[in-house]
Amino acid sequence: MRYVYVCPKCRGIYSNESTSPNEAQKCPDCNDGLYYLKCIKSEWDQKSSSEKTVQIDSTIAEKIHGAADTSFIVQEKLEKIEDHLSVIKNILIFFTVLWVLGVIIIVINLY
Repeated sequence: MRYVYVCPKCRGIYSNESTSPNEAQKCPDCNDGLYYLKCIKSEWDQKSSSEKTVQIDSTIAEKIHGAADTSFIVQEKLEKIEDHLSVIKNILIFFTVLWVLGVIIIVINLY
């Protein structure tokens, strides 16, 4: 199927042939992320100009509202914190192992 997308920045309309909608695509003009318009190309072509405008505006507004939702923002920040904690944990493990090996080497050399 050919799915239809809109760029929220330049408001360009694009379609892509795939088995399912993929919102990880980038606009070829401005490189911003595309939003899926929840229709296929044949449905889009049958819509009037005013219907297309309404659907574009409502999709962009829905995505902006979802991004401004506090739970979405909190979830995104928690994921970043989790990633940073994982890195810190790995660094601590590395230096702990290094310290233990250093102590073992020193003890072996003393005796």
